[in-house]
Amino acid sequence: MFKRKSLIGIGVVLTLGILTVRVLAQRYEPPFTVVRVLTEEEAAAGATVEAHYFDTFEEAIEFVGVTPQDYQSAGSMAGSDKHCVVQIEPLQPGQTESETSEPVCFGTFSKALSFATGGAIRLPVSTQPSEVTEEMLAPAQSNTVIGIDYSGSNFSDSTLVSITSNPNGCSDGSIYVLSSMPSGWANVISSARSYQGCARFYHYTNYGGSVINCGYSCATMGAMDNQTESEKWCQSCSP
Repeated sequence: MFKRKSLIGIGVVLTLGILTVRVLAQRYEPPFTVVRVLTEEEAAAGATVEAHYFDTFEEAIEFVGVTPQDYQSAGSMAGSDKHCVVQIEPLQPGQTESETSEPVCFGTFSKALSFATGGAIRLPVSTQPSEVTEEMLAPAQSNTVIGIDYSGSNFSDSTLVSITSNPNGCSDGSIYVLSSMPSGWANVISSARSYQGCARFYHYTNYGGSVINCGYSCATMGAMDNQTESEKWCQSCSP
């Protein structure tokens, strides 16, 4: 079974110049490493990156221009809407669940989406989660959004944005499995959307239990309202 890792491949943008960086950590323990992502031209020229190491996560995210006030842990926003990002990778041969990150949460949806896409998508702070379209997500390059879960019906309230480093999403036949929901997200989902060829988006009471297929969109979850404990994305697979 794969352990969740913190911030696997998630990029943010420095406020001093448009530089994509990544904050990396193993199992949410120090050291926290910040490295700049090379452009294609730099990589082709054989350039190397400089790594910066920090003892605390707060120091690392401040270094890349995100303040501790912008960032919130998944469990620290009780009583208010939280907007979280989790990275999930395609199933590999022999795996039964995807490798995933711990959720990273923000006070606004626009900040969460900017963080999730390495700054490629910057929406107005007033943007509501229900307003997001696949066209808006098209500029994403460092990560691809494959799904958004909502704690409210009709795509409202708190959000969980699921991203992958696979630019093809589900279009290349990749399958993604969350056998258990990220911290704070079990039994709270009331609507959902999927993207990037993920025509089947299954929500289960537990992996293998009762299930609903949201396809690309579920404005409500019916009998599965607030019952999701695991999820699966794919293009044409069975439950």
